[in-house]
Amino acid sequence: MSHVVVLDYPGPEHERRIKSLGLGRHVLDEIRPREVALGRHVRQLVERTGGGRVVIAHCAAAVIGREFARLTGAARFIVVNPETPEPREVLELARTIMEDPALPEVTAARLADFEPVLVERYQRDLGGDLVLAEELASAQLDWVHHLAAAADPEAGAVLSSEVHLTSTDHECPAGCPAEHVRAAATAEEMFGSEQVRAFFAEEVPDAG
Repeated sequence: MSHVVVLDYPGPEHERRIKSLGLGRHVLDEIRPREVALGRHVRQLVERTGGGRVVIAHCAAAVIGREFARLTGAARFIVVNPETPEPREVLELARTIMEDPALPEVTAARLADFEPVLVERYQRDLGGDLVLAEELASAQLDWVHHLAAAADPEAGAVLSSEVHLTSTDHECPAGCPAEHVRAAATAEEMFGSEQVRAFFAEEVPDAG
């Protein structure tokens, strides 16, 4: 089990951000579950990481992080600018990507069947570059699985034991029971903020 587990969308920008704050293991850059149901999605993460004593999630990973923290018995769960996607929004995104306005629901099987079609589309657009086409298609479908899991209507409710670190341009819903810490920075600025660095240094002093 790691001391600190970070759940943020995969990619070099997010990896650099996590490293710049001196935080721990970025599991969504290592493991990208191809499951749209929250329970199965999170179990893949737990099985391959063993959990963490502190779990930090960002944006739409809040829902995934909450279930991860619950299943692993994490002592602390911190969310940065939490968002909860709506199932309808995820369905519309999938319909747009798949160019199928009649798609009835988002399923892992349907996305898997569509991946070769998306690769072919990108390869055509990129002048035949198959490697890049496969990378782009994989990243886009990883994103859809991520959002679908985060939009699962079976997700647990926000807990009063959570800490929500929010920027000046982000608001939690009225009545949110979590403990709130407001950063004096916008969402774009906050990860470079000395206040945010100090917050994480205090909350997770021995991250890694």
